[in-house]
Amino acid sequence: MTDDEIRRYYETTPEAERLSTGPFQLEFERTKELLAERLPRPPATILDVGGGPGTYALWLSDLGYEVHLIDPVERLVMQAQRRSDAGQVNEPGEIRTYGQSVAIVTGGASGIGAALSRALARRGSLVVVADRQLEGARETSRAIEQSGGRAEAVDADVRDAPRIASMIEHVWEQHGRLDYLFNNAGIGVGGEVLQCSLDDWRYIVDVNLMGVVHGIQAAYPRMVQQGFGHIVSTASMAAFMPTPFTASYGATKAAVVGLTRALRIEAASYGVRVSALCPGVIRTPILAGGRFGRIKIEMPVQKQLENWERLRPMDPAPFAERVLDQVAANREIIIVPSWWKLVWWMNRLTPQLFSRFAARAYRDMKKQIAEVGHADG
Repeated sequence: MTDDEIRRYYETTPEAERLSTGPFQLEFERTKELLAERLPRPPATILDVGGGPGTYALWLSDLGYEVHLIDPVERLVMQAQRRSDAGQVNEPGEIRTYGQSVAIVTGGASGIGAALSRALARRGSLVVVADRQLEGARETSRAIEQSGGRAEAVDADVRDAPRIASMIEHVWEQHGRLDYLFNNAGIGVGGEVLQCSLDDWRYIVDVNLMGVVHGIQAAYPRMVQQGFGHIVSTASMAAFMPTPFTASYGATKAAVVGLTRALRIEAASYGVRVSALCPGVIRTPILAGGRFGRIKIEMPVQKQLENWERLRPMDPAPFAERVLDQVAANREIIIVPSWWKLVWWMNRLTPQLFSRFAARAYRDMKKQIAEVGHADG
């Protein structure tokens, strides 16, 4: 119908009749006729971008089709998938490195997370410091602002999937983009497997693995929608080698590496980058258990820290600067300090020899624990 015909129709037709036979309804009926000629016979599955009075969902359902309504974000993901299947790879050219970027850092109240937050802000990012230690997140945020940077503190427990989704959606709506998600929050459970309960296992999996999953589930579709972004998930060198007394920690970090490597391949088609950060020993509170960790080993904290010092822990500030350099270079596996790459290669080349080293370290630790027990007795 022409514009004049539509105008005359609305001027001369009663409202009740317009609601059932208006020009758009007539156009809808014509479209249904065309669809009926071209659609496969039911039963078949039809995807419909629902919403609004023009949806075909009810009509298709009445005809016997199985109809799946999809939201706009899901539609964008599907469109990107079709482009990928057709060999049309998106270019991640819009990500900002790092000036004027928007970055979320979970576990940003202390340790590696706080150092990454400060380093990002120094390079020009607006940093959302997320942590269940809200006051610690605020301290990190205030320190950034006092140094001339931009930061926001957010109360967020990575175990809470709806909370993480809400946080990321708020950042998206407020700033219109999300360049970086650092899935950094993590905890440790120290002790032999015999000493760990199922609750210990569920706790560390919920934080170290599912916390990463929750971040990805919320941020990844938005990054696909915008055509760029970088997800950096903190794993550990413990992902690559036997870790007696921290078996659950090593298991969760190995899972993070596996997830990261698979997602990196999928995400490249959509212009999204994915990396695993695998620190060596960094001088942070987690070395002594941290605020939320669980230590089953009967050993004074000072003695634990002395043991860690043998592995030459790196200070968080220079660590974060080197990490961001490698994030900017889009490295798949980021290992800092760099000398831990030698450990990584030794474990890959001679795993049996490396297991013997780990067994010796386990026996030494058992001896130290026994000596502490005798001294206390």
